[in-house]
Amino acid sequence: MSRTSGGSAGWHPRLTAWVDRVEGRWRALGVAEAERVRWRRDLVVDLAQARLDGAALGEVLAVDPVRFADDVATAQAPYDMEVARRPAPPRQVSPQRAFVMLAFAGALVGGLLSLLTVYPVGLTLMDAFADSYAQEGLIALTLHVLAGLLAATGGAVFVGFGHRDSGSSRRLALTAGGGLLAAGALAVGPAVAIARASGYSTQASTMTLEVLVVVAICAAVMHAVARLAAR
Repeated sequence: MSRTSGGSAGWHPRLTAWVDRVEGRWRALGVAEAERVRWRRDLVVDLAQARLDGAALGEVLAVDPVRFADDVATAQAPYDMEVARRPAPPRQVSPQRAFVMLAFAGALVGGLLSLLTVYPVGLTLMDAFADSYAQEGLIALTLHVLAGLLAATGGAVFVGFGHRDSGSSRRLALTAGGGLLAAGALAVGPAVAIARASGYSTQASTMTLEVLVVVAICAAVMHAVARLAAR
């Protein structure tokens, strides 16, 4: 090949980008790192020598780097080009993680439903019929229990629906509901302790801490429940 007027012979920054694309294709094909390093080194040497021998920069860059990488890989090792061209399959969510995600999603829906129904009605009843702090406390406790039951029911429904094609959908749904109730019961103590230590503060930082503690405990319990359910 003859030298052109595109600049003096030698390495050019655009060649580095071209080589990077070649190596990227080798990486996509699954070529081992040691082989990629060796192939890249040999390629750089060959390109540099070609430029010194008068190869025009435009001629080198006109070669499709993906096709060039495929040709080299085919010649050097038995890489399956058709498999490499297929899109990577989506990552599958593990059954245990799916169980926990469905349970939490259902519990969230149940919790939101409680905020829209249980608590407004309960607070109205509290204002209308509570004559003492004891009665207010009893009504508040009842509201929390009903909200917890509704959240657990939502988690059970979501898990059961998510596993509707499985023969164990009913068992998994009941396990999820029971696990959410147990998790909520375990989370009450730490949440109350935080509230008491803060003087029952309603500041955003205190409320956020309480929520984070409850979520963390529920997540730990539900992961344990998911492992038991998978047996």
